[in-house]
Amino acid sequence: MRHWLYFPVDSLSERIKSETEMWRKWFDDGLVIGVPGKTIDDDWLLTQIQKICEEYEISEVLYDPYASNKIITDLENSLTLVPIPQHLKSLSPFTKTYEKEILDGNIVDGSPVMAWCMSNAMIYTDPNGNIKVLKNSRMGKDVRDLHIDPCITSLMTVGRTKSLLDQGEIDLRDDDQRAADLEKLNR
Repeated sequence: MRHWLYFPVDSLSERIKSETEMWRKWFDDGLVIGVPGKTIDDDWLLTQIQKICEEYEISEVLYDPYASNKIITDLENSLTLVPIPQHLKSLSPFTKTYEKEILDGNIVDGSPVMAWCMSNAMIYTDPNGNIKVLKNSRMGKDVRDLHIDPCITSLMTVGRTKSLLDQGEIDLRDDDQRAADLEKLNR
């Protein structure tokens, strides 16, 4: 799994003070992509998303429909957009799938940024057994300084992929694996 993390460069010093000293290293190591200014320009971000989708042959974009913006409207003509509401009912199956894949050793993410984001997270469980990743308010920090976005996008991606696999809508085997499986069936 690959993450593209963007950050406004003009807020770097402030973020280092309030969140973690590691931001500077992550920028220097290319783990976080610096964007000039205090905010990220929507047109610039749209171009980045389109480039990534073209390079990696991505045809579907998952997004949070709450307060979705111009970028989603602009992507509607070129990609399949899949809204994933961030409430407990929608995220619980994705969160359970992601947790299972991690515990089964199928997902190993060596990114130090992801490790930091995971350390900012906690699992909330409701009385019905539904689960959701939340910012860990018990860390004694302002939750606005705790980032979990890569955790959320990862569990959305893994959950959606598993759903598509289960429905037979995608096949992640390469040509050699498919040919070997077909040969076994024909025996």
